[in-house]
Amino acid sequence: MFTIGIDLGTTTCSMYYFNNNKPTVIPNSEFNKTTPSYIGIKENGEILVGDPALNEQAKNPNGTVYMFKRFIGRKFSEVINKDKLMYKIVEHTNGDSWVQLHNKKYSPIELSSILLKKLVNDAEKFLQGKVTKCVITVPAYFNDAQRQATKEAGQLAGLEVLRIVNEPTAACLANDVVKGDNKTVAVYDLGGGTFDISILEINDGVVEVLSTYGDTTLGGEDATIALSNYVINQFKEQTGIDVSSDPVAKYKLKEYVEKAKLVLDTRPETKLSIPYFQFNKETNTPIHLDMTLSQTLLNDILKTILDKTFKYCDEALVKADIKLSDVTDLILAGGPTKNPFIKETVDNWFKCRSHHNIDPVDAVGMGASIQAGILGGDVKNLMLLDVLPIALGIDTAGGIFVPIIEGNATIPCSKSQVFSTNEDNQESVDVMVYQGERKLSSHNIFLGKVKLDGITKAPKGIPQIQVTFKADSNGIIDVYAEDLASKNKVNTKITPNSGLSKDEIEKIKEDAKSKEELDGKFIEKKGLQTKVRDMIYQADKENLTEFKQKVQDDNIFKKYFIEDSSTEETIDRDLVVMNTFVTSCEENLKSSIEKNKKGEQEDSSNSTAEANEAVEVEEENN
Repeated sequence: MFTIGIDLGTTTCSMYYFNNNKPTVIPNSEFNKTTPSYIGIKENGEILVGDPALNEQAKNPNGTVYMFKRFIGRKFSEVINKDKLMYKIVEHTNGDSWVQLHNKKYSPIELSSILLKKLVNDAEKFLQGKVTKCVITVPAYFNDAQRQATKEAGQLAGLEVLRIVNEPTAACLANDVVKGDNKTVAVYDLGGGTFDISILEINDGVVEVLSTYGDTTLGGEDATIALSNYVINQFKEQTGIDVSSDPVAKYKLKEYVEKAKLVLDTRPETKLSIPYFQFNKETNTPIHLDMTLSQTLLNDILKTILDKTFKYCDEALVKADIKLSDVTDLILAGGPTKNPFIKETVDNWFKCRSHHNIDPVDAVGMGASIQAGILGGDVKNLMLLDVLPIALGIDTAGGIFVPIIEGNATIPCSKSQVFSTNEDNQESVDVMVYQGERKLSSHNIFLGKVKLDGITKAPKGIPQIQVTFKADSNGIIDVYAEDLASKNKVNTKITPNSGLSKDEIEKIKEDAKSKEELDGKFIEKKGLQTKVRDMIYQADKENLTEFKQKVQDDNIFKKYFIEDSSTEETIDRDLVVMNTFVTSCEENLKSSIEKNKKGEQEDSSNSTAEANEAVEVEEENN
């Protein structure tokens, strides 16, 4: 049984386990240390996760989803910039943000669980053992609803989630700075889809988070979007063609722009060339995209993003009650911080040289595995005291929000306040729970309610109702309400409305279990397609032109091995046809190889005979 740390990132994920007193990376089935947070669902129901989904996004524009972590635990009304995405965000019946792929709707919790299942399966193959427990990281500024939804996704994937850890805190645990003393550390975590800044204090092996702030909708992906929009506008000016509503073109452009961004990290400019980007229907000719992108352009885009992050940094310093000059160490986390311009700009803002003993891409996942080691007793002399980033409280008369637990309170913690009724002889009260920093409840995030009955009848303002909030180490809340006179009490764990209901979770589990056999059939089909491709490759290498041509011209090959037309209803029949075809190809290939060898031997014998005959003629002439 293994416990692993998972960096469930907005754009990429990674896995580590604590082994021989250090975090060890767990590669995925593609032998990469990171897995793209992409899911592709084909019209026939086949699910692609990670690299396969990323590679087929241009072919499957209506079935590919990415950055869905930005919507987990969030209401449809809370989501901004929906139009910037290349898939559709829809409102579920309970007001949640869901994703529509083809004609089916998916919860971000369900999508996250699909991604987690892929990670766990890959980990089990690598570790050669069962993975049952994990520590999952989340952006520090995730609210209770988002944390609860992330935990539900882990449970849906069959995992026991031991702890939800803030990403900047995990990055700090992975860094050598934790070995020091009397340190005030700023962790600047700019990921693909989110930004967090945390201020921590390290003393005698205790890592205490003083404050955290951030934006769950700001990250490096915004630079990709801005750069893509620039190219789209330039292409429109050059050709008059607007591809902003063409999902295939936008997915293809996104792929090329991401590669161009990496080049511009170190070069002043790069060529962006996409052959056959569009087609001119009037002249019946292809239109190629060809333009130059500059590092200056990228840096201007990045500066806009960085300026936004520095406002959050200022706020985090205020919340921690320290000055910028008090920061002794700076840690960078997240892939975008590897960009030299970003690193230099952030270093200059903090007036502090950032640590670079850990790759920013690895830091969060490594820290998650260290936290798993702490919980398992494998890591000694290190204690983590994290914080609840956003205030939690209740709605009171007049719609006023009263915090019970203030923002940036160290967790776990328990806080209580006493309230009263606002009507005479009131026998029940609804405790409406919100999370946020605004004074009016309606401006904050509604998490749920607790109903307390059996209040002793009395004039308004007389009953004493004690409300207690308990936040666990994951930042997930239990709420208690008690009438101090009658001793009637009620308590509940706040399960946010933006999560899946138990029935929905069970349905997803049942669907997954019922389709295990079907998934196996699609995997078998992929294996047969690979076998035929390998045979064609072998024929090409051995110059078996006739065999290769015969296979590629066959209608069965075209229908079942090139096109992906299988459905749940046809897969059994298709496998019968494909297996028969593969068996026939194997026999024909073997026969072709033997025939080819025999021909080579006959050619060799004929050549030898002709040579001997020539020698005999030569001897007679002499």
